[in-house]
Amino acid sequence: MKKKTESLLKRIWEEQFEILSPAPQLPLAIEPEQSGIPSIYSRHSATFSNAEWQQLKTLSSQHHVTPTMVLAALFSLGAVSLVWAKSFTAEFNTF
Repeated sequence: MKKKTESLLKRIWEEQFEILSPAPQLPLAIEPEQSGIPSIYSRHSATFSNAEWQQLKTLSSQHHVTPTMVLAALFSLGAVSLVWAKSFTAEFNTF
């Protein structure tokens, strides 16, 4: 039953993803490229192997949290806290 529910939820989110609005275009005083200040932002990505993901799921379950929350906590405590330690807030909705 759990797999069936997960499959249904995944399909629903995939359908919703197609109709989500794009990120807002916020007003800027000047374009970032025109500021002369180099960007401090960079994109990083990582991929778990199936075995690593299963291990993360198992460990998360043992601590009564989701793998998503483990990754969000790592992100919050890692790079973000180094840059915005005094003003960073993360909010997560639960259903």
